[in-house]
Amino acid sequence: MSVFKYLTPLVLLTLACPVLGQPLPPDRPRAPRLDFKGLNLSPSQMNQIQTIQQEDRIRIKELRRQVEQAQGDFRDAMVTDPDTQVLRQYDQLQQLQNQIGRRRVENFLRLRNVLTPQQRRQLRGRLDRQDEQPRNRFDR
Repeated sequence: MSVFKYLTPLVLLTLACPVLGQPLPPDRPRAPRLDFKGLNLSPSQMNQIQTIQQEDRIRIKELRRQVEQAQGDFRDAMVTDPDTQVLRQYDQLQQLQNQIGRRRVENFLRLRNVLTPQQRRQLRGRLDRQDEQPRNRFDR
């Protein structure tokens, strides 16, 4: 009987939080993969794009680390903390995930601003073609 006493909260936690730490479901939209090849970028544009991408990788990596910490805190709170603390942990986790989404949009805008109007049209055509192709959940 005591085994069930400890297993029940873990089972409930698993059922209540199936998305924590899981990959995105296949029907959830993913950020398009930006492919700058064939856009005839100048050396200056290539340097700017590389710099933007490097800065973004560093910032996203830090935000992901914070999300992982917040996920752990949330899981712990689900089992032991009062309701208000659980909700506070959930709000913190959502805020961090929103920061990652916003950072991705800001990064895209910075990248877009490096391109000429013609290059933007070419990139748009590529993104449209990507949208038309079925995505494999395991592609990254």
